[in-house]
Amino acid sequence: MLNIPKFGTVHGWRTALTLLGTLPLLTACGSEEFDTGFTVKSVSYYRRNLDEARTVTEQCKLFLSREYATMNSHEQQAWQDSTDGRNCKTARDVVSTELLRERQRQQRELN
Repeated sequence: MLNIPKFGTVHGWRTALTLLGTLPLLTACGSEEFDTGFTVKSVSYYRRNLDEARTVTEQCKLFLSREYATMNSHEQQAWQDSTDGRNCKTARDVVSTELLRERQRQQRELN
């Protein structure tokens, strides 16, 4: 049988207040303020769609230099953990890797 505290007791009120206090935290964890509703795209996806990766990277550069720079550390972390933040990082990593590969290929051709 469940032992449900009565709200007329000190223990019962403490439990109720604890539950009410954690409710906003639980709902905040489930909602991503910065998500656009899209799914996280993989490295292989962006490698197959380099034009999209370049576009996302350019949009990210603008966002990072403007809005992101004005966020506090908690907002920045929330954005980094969001779908948009993860897609931004993945696209930037892919574009950076592809630029490096292209430079290496050009160097090999020169030698």
